Amino acid sequence: MSPIGNLFFSPILGIAELKSHDPGGGVHLIEPSSALFKRFFLGCLLLLVALLLVAASRRLRRGQYRVAQDKRRIDDFLASRNFTESELALLEDIVRSSGESRDRVTRLVLSFDRGVDQYLEERPEMSGEDRLHRLRRLKSLRAKLSLDRVAPCVPLLSTRELVPGQELLCRALPSDRGEVLLGTLRDLDDSGLFVEFPEVAESRGKLVDPTAKKLEVYFLRRSDGGYRFCTRILSEATPSAAEAGQVIWLLAHPRKLSREQRRNFFRIPVHENLRFAFIPHSLGGSVYHAPGLNSITLEREGRIVDLSGGGCRVVAEGAPVRPEDAIVLRLPFLEEPFNLDVLVARCAKIYRTNAEFGFNFENLSDQVQSAIVRHVETVHRRLRARVVERV
Repeated sequence: MSPIGNLFFSPILGIAELKSHDPGGGVHLIEPSSALFKRFFLGCLLLLVALLLVAASRRLRRGQYRVAQDKRRIDDFLASRNFTESELALLEDIVRSSGESRDRVTRLVLSFDRGVDQYLEERPEMSGEDRLHRLRRLKSLRAKLSLDRVAPCVPLLSTRELVPGQELLCRALPSDRGEVLLGTLRDLDDSGLFVEFPEVAESRGKLVDPTAKKLEVYFLRRSDGGYRFCTRILSEATPSAAEAGQVIWLLAHPRKLSREQRRNFFRIPVHENLRFAFIPHSLGGSVYHAPGLNSITLEREGRIVDLSGGGCRVVAEGAPVRPEDAIVLRLPFLEEPFNLDVLVARCAKIYRTNAEFGFNFENLSDQVQSAIVRHVETVHRRLRARVVERV
């Protein structure tokens, strides 16, 4: 065995090294030494440290290479967009305000939105022409970064990706107050959404009461789905718009945009009364059969505030509804004979404890589901027709 092998392995494995032979066949073995053990472990420790240093060095070089690649890619992208020096300076201000990397801010719409919001909050003193000029520069910067639009079938992440002309269904919060009105998005920038409503006097009276400044907004995007968000009114119509019989609200961009439509059913805000009841546990599985449903008395009252072919949102003050609770209800506003059917729905979401709940319909027949979808489409057409008549 080599000296190195003797140094590292003989003490550990207890391998005897033959030193000499005598005529009687005796063998003399080296006695284990603590010094050899110490040398072995010290050598292993040094070897492990060296391997870790090499791995860390490689990882650091790979990280530096990726950073350099990302920087080169971003620089090439910005150079291809023909940014001016002032636009590049504005972009750097947004990156600093966002607290995120330049790569994320230039590629991700939500990161860019957060940076812009923080940038505007840090400059509350802006007003008049200076603020208008900065908003125009932000809009131009967003367009050059291609963060102002998405492909038709790609879900939206921000209301800043909407396009003018989009129809919006608006209602004052809380959800059971006020009439649902149809508005049209006329323009948008980083200050908010400019939504136009016909008949200024009537809209002000029904859309927002003197104490309400928050709105719930729904819209349907073709080849994509339905969306919902909550917002607040930042300002009212200008005098020139009011004289023309129109009202324009400037609505704040929401922090969260919810994609509601997932089962090919358009969800629309409505204002319909209903009666319902909790399903007694004694019925068990028989609840899905007509005799079991018809035997339940619908003693509770509520109000449907939005409806689709897959479910509804119900406001019922004081109702102790919990997730997964099942109820039976009747939709008297449907066409005959479906207005007499007793339906089963199960709680999928609690919006406000003991007050507002989201339900999914269960075991709906194709005929009843089609009747609900027809009702939703009819309400939507009426809203659009009413706007056309006012104009």
